[in-house]
Amino acid sequence: MEKYYTPKIDEVTLGRFEHEIKVNDKWNVSDHIPADTNPAITNAYIETKGLRVKYLDYEDIESLGFKYAHKYNGNAVFYKEFDDPRKIHTEIELIYNEVSKWCIISQGDFEAGFEETTRFTGTIKNINELRALLIQLGVD
Repeated sequence: MEKYYTPKIDEVTLGRFEHEIKVNDKWNVSDHIPADTNPAITNAYIETKGLRVKYLDYEDIESLGFKYAHKYNGNAVFYKEFDDPRKIHTEIELIYNEVSKWCIISQGDFEAGFEETTRFTGTIKNINELRALLIQLGVD
C-alpha cells in the first residue's frame, strides 16, 4: 500500500496543510501553505508530482488526541474523551479502515447512558481532512 499520494488541487488548502514538497530531488516536510501563495504555483507542483500528502495512518489519528483501543472486524477503533460544553462528559469513537480509508465517527454521551450518535460516515484520506472534520464537528 502506498504511503503518499498526489492530491487534487481542490484538496489543497492555504494555511495549515501537512504535505511534502520536492526540492532538488529531496522531499521536504511542511505543515502549511502560506495564504499569499499563487494557486498556479501549487498547481504546477501537483502537475509535476512535486507535492505529495501522506495517507492518514494510526500515528496521525493519535497525534490528534485519540487513543487506540482495539481492532474490530479488521478496522482500528480509537477513542477520545472531552468535556462538551452542553454535557458533562463525552467520548468520541473513531473506527478507521486503513485500506479503504473508510471512517465512522460516533459520539457517546455518558449523561444519557452511553447512547451513541453517528456524527460522520465516509472516507478520510489524510490528517488535513480529519483535522478539518473534527473542527466542523466541534470535537477538536
